[in-house]
Amino acid sequence: MSPEQTLTWLAELFARQQSGGYASDHLAHFFKSQRQLEASDRESLAAQFYELVRRARRLAFALDVEAPDAKTAVRLSMLVDGTLQASMLSGFHPEVDWQQALERFRALPGVTDPSLRWAILRNLSDDVASALSSALRDEAEAFFESIARPGLRTIRANLLRGDRDDLATKLQAEGFEFTPTRFATQGLVVDAGPDLFRTAAFREGAFEMQDEGSQLIAEIVAPPPGGLVVDVCAGAGGKSLALASRLGGRGKVLALDIHEHKLEVLRQRARRAGASNIEAVRIEAEGPLPPRVFEQLARADRVLVDAPCSGLGVLRRNPEAGARLTRADLDRFPVLQASIAQRVLPSLAPGARLVYSTCTVLPAENEAVVSSLLEVDPDLEWVRISEILGGERAKPISDSEGRSLRLRPDLHGTDGFFLAVLRKRRTRMVHG
Repeated sequence: MSPEQTLTWLAELFARQQSGGYASDHLAHFFKSQRQLEASDRESLAAQFYELVRRARRLAFALDVEAPDAKTAVRLSMLVDGTLQASMLSGFHPEVDWQQALERFRALPGVTDPSLRWAILRNLSDDVASALSSALRDEAEAFFESIARPGLRTIRANLLRGDRDDLATKLQAEGFEFTPTRFATQGLVVDAGPDLFRTAAFREGAFEMQDEGSQLIAEIVAPPPGGLVVDVCAGAGGKSLALASRLGGRGKVLALDIHEHKLEVLRQRARRAGASNIEAVRIEAEGPLPPRVFEQLARADRVLVDAPCSGLGVLRRNPEAGARLTRADLDRFPVLQASIAQRVLPSLAPGARLVYSTCTVLPAENEAVVSSLLEVDPDLEWVRISEILGGERAKPISDSEGRSLRLRPDLHGTDGFFLAVLRKRRTRMVHG
């Protein structure tokens, strides 16, 4: 793959991404059209493309424009990396002073406000950088530093096909190097090796790609043997699959979502995983739930509300997301999250657990929403994470009281997640 071809392809990808959508989707579509690319070329191109996305706002600042031409941005990024020299660019875009642009990229002259500086450095909107700075305070700098690094390549053993040791044996035979996850019991961090999705282990459904934090959510849901779990916002089913795995083929996972195309992806993944105990059902975004769904919610042992959120805990994997969110978006999410959780509260049976989770680090979307649920329904009570995982295991990944799961990339090496478990009291409180 020549430098010229790399530049052309990167510019094509960057132009698509700047027009909207997710970088991962654009990359997947591109690779489908370029099937001749070797695995090493795909890996290199993907890494350079994601770095471009992470640098988008910084490149615009360096070029002193609101939105740079795609090829100009790529050339400057390659100049920053040392792939190109300023002398090699004299014939391109004569209006650009390449050396000055390089200096502006490195120094960010005139940017003294810390929040604005991080916004430019990490490709965030001013509103997002300000919200993170306010929420994390003295720990904000460490968080901002951590999201510049790509997320780890983490997989979860599918217990329907074998445990982590079985998976490790299979992958080792196919030339992979890995380490066990620190906190999740069935995860592996893949350090080196060929394409995971071309392995026999993948074809057999022996694993799923899943961040360690997401794996922990399924562990804390802790579905009882033969139990019924309802995943209210299932999407493409990462957590539904993990829950089905932990149920060992017994019991049932009812996966709900408002998007049929996501549920179809879940059904395909479930077939490969051998998770025949998952039922995927589309529901409307508002209004009464279908009677059959309401009936199953009323019998559920666990109800997981993995709520739509700002996604600020997964910026390592979605580096474009933080640039597009506004203050209005940040204000909208807690209202939406509370409404989704409150929609299922009336059906929660005595003794059943409502598990609320997000992939954000903002308290307004996490602790504040849980507090609102406790106010709406006084018959709910906290279940501490330490009661589920044990005190020693919960200590490094929960708040000081062992009450809620709190994960951050700078502290745990995982994506950022929050989780709280609420239980419907078996004996109703008397309210006066």
